[in-house]
Amino acid sequence: GPTVQQELLRGRTVLIDFTADWCLACKVNEKWALNTSDTLELVKQHDVLTLKADWTDESPEIKRWLDTFGSISVPLTVIFPGNDPTKPIVIRDSFTKKTLLQQLGQAVEVKAANQATVTQR
Repeated sequence: GPTVQQELLRGRTVLIDFTADWCLACKVNEKWALNTSDTLELVKQHDVLTLKADWTDESPEIKRWLDTFGSISVPLTVIFPGNDPTKPIVIRDSFTKKTLLQQLGQAVEVKAANQATVTQR
């Protein structure tokens, strides 16, 4: 599949859910925030690429990602805004759907604003 890097270069917003089978808080986040119809609607509407980074077997690759964001464990959700991928939005631990939608909304909103300025020139 497409790599995160490639998608970001295309200006696509990417959301990564760092999770694990043994992580109860992750399950709660997924049920009440990430996998809700409101979230899925926003993801679809703005063509957000959603990825699940499964840390159940504590893979070294995912550990490197966690280290990058200064997290010692999961849950961790990272949103790379398509228009500003160098400024990822990091949501740690437990969060509500409202928080997620606000952060995701910010990530995709800025993008529209940027596109508008490009067209005016």
